[in-house]
Amino acid sequence: MVFLEKLAHLIEAHSNLCGLGHVFEMCYPDKCIGFGYIYPSMFQNLVRLNFKVTRSNRHVLQSLLFVAPNLEVLVLDKNYYRKNQLCWMEPPDGSGCLSLRLTTFNFNGFEELEHEVEFIKYILKEAIVLNTITIKVSALHSKESVLNKLSMFPRHSITCLLTVEIDNSLE
Repeated sequence: MVFLEKLAHLIEAHSNLCGLGHVFEMCYPDKCIGFGYIYPSMFQNLVRLNFKVTRSNRHVLQSLLFVAPNLEVLVLDKNYYRKNQLCWMEPPDGSGCLSLRLTTFNFNGFEELEHEVEFIKYILKEAIVLNTITIKVSALHSKESVLNKLSMFPRHSITCLLTVEIDNSLE
């Protein structure tokens, strides 16, 4: 990734990254291995990130979260089926990478895949001031089943409202 200008004042980003060359994390169909950073500097002012998960960027999210310490809103869009899985593993050193200011998290296209569930579990555990999590699933999934599964995970924010919605556009 090449930035033509300094991004010190970046406030909102919509990510649709393709063809990343050098990353320090490798993803395989069912397992993520390795861990590292791919961004050379911090995005101190980034408060909203819309991230579209694709085959070529599914491993980038974790690195982005490490360099966005003031992120308040995170939206993940994954509008396809099982072709491209979100690649997520909890940071091995326990340092965490989630903004302490995250208040809103939306996941569009959730399929109950292992790394997706682990990511939501991590968000619930680490987000201190989280107000809302909205999970959108296709009609192929049971809204109640997804809600029951995710509701079992401990939450750091006791005021967090977790909702699961059916999104017919995901079919």
